[in-house]
Amino acid sequence: MEDDNYFMKRGFNFIYTLSGDTVFSTMTVYDYLWNTRPPFLNQARKFVPGMVPSDNVGVLKTMYEDHEDHVNVRHGKRYGDDQFFMMNTYEYEPTVPGFSLARGDCFASIQNSSEGATYPQNLDEQSVLIYWRKTLCRAVPLYYERRVQKGALTGYKYVLPDDSYDRLPDSDTDCYKGQYGLLENGMTDTSKCSH
Repeated sequence: MEDDNYFMKRGFNFIYTLSGDTVFSTMTVYDYLWNTRPPFLNQARKFVPGMVPSDNVGVLKTMYEDHEDHVNVRHGKRYGDDQFFMMNTYEYEPTVPGFSLARGDCFASIQNSSEGATYPQNLDEQSVLIYWRKTLCRAVPLYYERRVQKGALTGYKYVLPDDSYDRLPDSDTDCYKGQYGLLENGMTDTSKCSH
């Protein structure tokens, strides 16, 4: 809000004061995870409901509120080992939930990614895994780092690069840059897929 105009800041302060909310609050772990309802959000919903899609921002409530997922994946011999269980669509869209090509949103693709429970077969040291989790709100590449020995089994360790959440050079293709201004490297706007 630092760069917002005077009226936006005054409106925010008015709603915050009217709500009686405080910066710090005491709550149970359960409430923090499943039932966080700041008075400010309740008050803001009355004035600008389009900007406040939910008054419960419990961490796990937000991440897992939709318990039914519709995932279309590739399976069968015709796709071979390298496309085993790769995703085509999630909730009938080729994009991260909350992004819709029909609405003209950015193409935040989940295509050719794995949801993390299964991966392509016969991986090698050149394989790049595209990993998508609803809680991350984006598909990210995992790159081979090293071999790992566990008893008689040899496995490969794949890691997320440190710059995975940095801004893209072309901000028009950066679906997570922020709706109200460019976020810093390492930050991701998850508002579309969280609500």
